Amino acid sequence: MKASDMRRHPHSRRVLAATIGGALLFSLTAPATAHRPKHWRYEKRIRNHKAWQDHQRFRVLHRRWHEERLATVSEDVPQEDGTTLTVTRTEPTYTEAEHRRFHHRLRHRHLKRHHRYRVVARQRGRASWYDYEGRVGACGKVLKGMYAAHRTWPCGSKVAVKRGGRVVVVRVLDRGPFVDGWVIDLAPRAFRKVGGLGEGVVPVKIFRLKKR
Repeated sequence: MKASDMRRHPHSRRVLAATIGGALLFSLTAPATAHRPKHWRYEKRIRNHKAWQDHQRFRVLHRRWHEERLATVSEDVPQEDGTTLTVTRTEPTYTEAEHRRFHHRLRHRHLKRHHRYRVVARQRGRASWYDYEGRVGACGKVLKGMYAAHRTWPCGSKVAVKRGGRVVVVRVLDRGPFVDGWVIDLAPRAFRKVGGLGEGVVPVKIFRLKKR
C-alpha cells in the first residue's frame, strides 16, 4: 500500500501497526515458546537393556490389567443321560486392539521411567577436540571411545553436545578445557559427529543429562 493511500485510510495504518507489532512480539517470544530439543529424551540404543517384562513393577501392572478384564461365563452342557452339566469358565472381555494398546502404553512407560533423560544443566560455547586415547583422565578412568573433558560437571556425567542438527552424546572423564569461551573438549571420534577435525573448534550447545 502506498503512503498516500495510508494517509487517506487511518484504519489501514492501525492494521499495519498491529501486524508489525504482532510479528515483533512473535520474534521475541518464539525462542521461549518453541519446542525444546528432543535429542536428550531417550537413549538411542536400548536393545541391550531390559524390556518392561524384566521389571517386577510392570509385570504386576500387566497381570492386574488381565485379571481385571476377565469375566465368568457359565454354560449348560447336555449329558448323555439327559441331564445338564453347568460348566464355568473365565474369558477375557478386552479386544485384541485394546490389548495391543495396553502393551504399547507399557512399553512407553518403561522407556520413560528407565531410559529417558532430563536436562539438569546447559551451556553454550565452543568445543574442541583432543586425543588422549588410552590414557587415564583426571576422573581416574581410562579414556576411550566417546570421552570428554569438562571443567566442573561431575565425573561420569552424560552430556549431549549439539551443533545445529547434529548431536553426539559423551561422558565426562577428564577436566578441561581451560580456555575462555571453550566449554568442552571431545574425543576425536565424538568431535567428528559435530564437525571435521580440521575445523579445530566449533560452536556448540551442551546439555548435562540425568536419568528420570
